[in-house]
Amino acid sequence: MDFPDDRVLKCIIALAFLLVVLDTGTYLLHMSRELPVFSALFGFAVAALLIHFSKLVEKAVKRDEDYYEKLRKGR
Repeated sequence: MDFPDDRVLKCIIALAFLLVVLDTGTYLLHMSRELPVFSALFGFAVAALLIHFSKLVEKAVKRDEDYYEKLRKGR
């Protein structure tokens, strides 16, 4: 698979690592799930992480407005 930029590959690897850590963390925090607010706090934290991660991915894959026009003209 050919990625357009190494940053995209690094972001995908970071996301996979983050998902493994979060999945492991949920098993380790099994006893914490009995707290009434744990699910709400965990959901909020994951949503905040997703927002910040999406901003990083946007910077990695964002192109200029005339990116495709430049490709058509052969520049």
